[in-house]
Amino acid sequence: MENEQPKNLIALLVSSLNEEANDDQVLSGLTRAEIFDEVLMMIMTGYETTSTALSWFIFFASKNPQIQQRMKEELRKHHLLMIDNLKYVPPLTVDNLTSLTYCECVTKEVLRLGPVFGLTSRIATYDTIVDDVKIHRGQTILIALHNINTDARYWHHGDPQ
Repeated sequence: MENEQPKNLIALLVSSLNEEANDDQVLSGLTRAEIFDEVLMMIMTGYETTSTALSWFIFFASKNPQIQQRMKEELRKHHLLMIDNLKYVPPLTVDNLTSLTYCECVTKEVLRLGPVFGLTSRIATYDTIVDDVKIHRGQTILIALHNINTDARYWHHGDPQ
């Protein structure tokens, strides 16, 4: 049991617990507080990002019935749409997921138009000037994802058809 590989991320974090580590001295392994923080972060970010993405998906799908129909047709084509037998849930496999090219494109478009995070950041690795603004090495730059994801200089049309 001691040499058994952890089967999930939480088991991996617990296996890295160093009972002797504390906040004052840095040793290999994680403290209980660090493990708690990591698990809490996984739960919070996993829940919020998924619910936000699904909310955007439902919003955009409700405004575009023709896209809904085309997605249903693709799901039906690959026998992944429950219609008659609500007790049968078709299994999702890597093979049938990769065959859903239109559904994947719609999902990517939803994430582009309704990003789950409003901002991302980068740290400048050298001094530079962008649009007459001086950026110093080490400076944190915040990027508004919705703005860049809908900027006409990069996206000439947003129609996923």
